[in-house]
Amino acid sequence: MNSFDLSVETLGNLQIFRDRHVIANQSGREVKLRRREFQLFNFLFNNINSVVHKCALLELVWDFADFSASNTLEVHLSTLRRKLKALTDRVIIETVRGVGYRLVAG
Repeated sequence: MNSFDLSVETLGNLQIFRDRHVIANQSGREVKLRRREFQLFNFLFNNINSVVHKCALLELVWDFADFSASNTLEVHLSTLRRKLKALTDRVIIETVRGVGYRLVAG
């Protein structure tokens, strides 16, 4: 990895390869994120430790802020959580009831 490669970032014990939509742990295990999963992860990553409202995520990823589509958001977040858990237990997406979600690295 080139130390000047802006497409690679670190979060806890994970590396995020933005150009490939891949997240890897220190032992080299990788998971590929689908486009919308990566958009969700990237937005949460850019707002690390901050609560992001459901409407903001819906608007950003699906271009609408209709709560009737919140099940779609929850399904994508569930898949994203499962992929993160396969790599580490030190980076999680917390649900903040009635508000939204927060990405936390411990």
